[in-house]
Amino acid sequence: MAQGAPDADEARRMAEELERQDAERRRRLEETEQLRERRKTPEGLAQVLFEAMRDLKGDLFQACWLDARDAQHLFGPRGREQTQLVQRACRAAWDAHRAQSVQDELKRAQFVRAEAPSRRGRLGHEVQGGHIVYRVDGQEKTIPLAHLYQVEDGSWKAAKMLP
Repeated sequence: MAQGAPDADEARRMAEELERQDAERRRRLEETEQLRERRKTPEGLAQVLFEAMRDLKGDLFQACWLDARDAQHLFGPRGREQTQLVQRACRAAWDAHRAQSVQDELKRAQFVRAEAPSRRGRLGHEVQGGHIVYRVDGQEKTIPLAHLYQVEDGSWKAAKMLP
C-alpha cells in the first residue's frame, strides 16, 4: 500500500461520509423547492408564515423573508440597505409573535385564510396591507402583513409585518 493512501476501512468511511453529505445536500435542495412551491402565491406565503409562527420554526420563518439576492433584484442599488431593513423587520416580527401571550394563542389556532390582494406596483407584484386570518377559541383574529413582494424566482416573500 502506498504511504499516505487510506486503508480500506478509511476509504469506506470517507465514501460513506461523502454519500451522507450528498444525501443531505439533495434533501435541503428538495426542501427549498417545496417551500418555494408553497410560496407561489401570497396566500401560500401567508400560510407558511402562520405555520412558522405557530410552531416556533425560526428557520422556516426566516426563509419567508427577502434575502440579499431578492433585495438586490427588487431595489437595485439600494438592495444592501433594504436587506438590513428587512432583517430588522424580520427579527422584530419574530420577537413580537414569539411573545408568550401571542404564542399561547397561536398554538391553539388554525389558519383560515389570507386576505392578501396583490397588485402591480413600482417594484413588480406586491401586497400591501394584507392579513393572515386565523381562528382560535371560535373567534377569527388577524396578523397584519405590511409588505409582500413576488421575487425573481416567482415565489413570494415578506419585507415587513406589523406586530
